[in-house]
Amino acid sequence: MKLYKYSLGNNERLGVAEDDADAYERRTEVDHTFDYLPVMIEEIVIPGYVITVMPDSDEIVKNKSGRPRKMEG
Repeated sequence: MKLYKYSLGNNERLGVAEDDADAYERRTEVDHTFDYLPVMIEEIVIPGYVITVMPDSDEIVKNKSGRPRKMEG
């Protein structure tokens, strides 16, 4: 997935999507007001780097056997 910046005036949010069309469709997931107002959506690209989007630590991470890992903490 790619990282996108959603901007509306001073209101800026980050979100992830597969491509530009998906980013437009997911704009209301990022902020509900983006559904009713014109929002600028741009992919965040840093030359020479690969941006990797990882799931929240709250999600259960499964090991190769399919069983949930023991969470430390």
